[in-house]
Amino acid sequence: MRVADELRAEVLASGLTRLGSERELVGRFGVSRFTVRQALGVLQAEGLVEPVQGRGVFVRESVVRRRMVCWRRLAEHSSEPADSADAALHCDEVKSEVSRVAAPGKIAERLGVAVGTVVLARRRQRVSAGRPVKLATTYLPLELARETVLEALDVGPGGPYARLAEFGHVVTRFETELRTRMPLPEEAHVLRVGTGVPVLRVVRTALDAASRPLGVDDLVLAGDRYELVFTTQTS
Repeated sequence: MRVADELRAEVLASGLTRLGSERELVGRFGVSRFTVRQALGVLQAEGLVEPVQGRGVFVRESVVRRRMVCWRRLAEHSSEPADSADAALHCDEVKSEVSRVAAPGKIAERLGVAVGTVVLARRRQRVSAGRPVKLATTYLPLELARETVLEALDVGPGGPYARLAEFGHVVTRFETELRTRMPLPEEAHVLRVGTGVPVLRVVRTALDAASRPLGVDDLVLAGDRYELVFTTQTS
């Protein structure tokens, strides 16, 4: 724990990028290789470092991508919170797919349908600086989306909720749930998150003036590459 404490302090205070090899750390601290491995295991479990075979142990890159959430933007019918305009953290690529799927339990509950009901799923994977940062799926009731532009990859400006508004289904509010958890194996693989790095799950239900669910956004964000900023205006 002494070795782990010293290395952690260096990482947090100095911007260190490489800790060195196990052999180098054994010599530096005058402890056994087993002790060094235990110390590195502690830091890896905390999500601070990751081993690179043949090169040593490196500090995990943590590029925070700021996501702005402003309830005033509801009028724009955005399908997700708006990103910061910081050019250095812009989204390089969006990989999309659209399909009809059986609604999983949590999504079915929020859409007010039976589990297994067929709904439209619009899946997106966002990549920033060459690294995946977010997995997002928007689930839409099939009776609203069937045989419309909502089943196309590109729905046009404003996203799916703008198209729903054009069809007469206007989102008047969102109910948002936030939760941190450890990633599922597939999420860890796609987002390339290391051991000990959690994800942030955001589930937003879009509702109309009659409280009818119009869609559910299910977002999974890499915990070391995102922070959420909520802006609440009182007038």
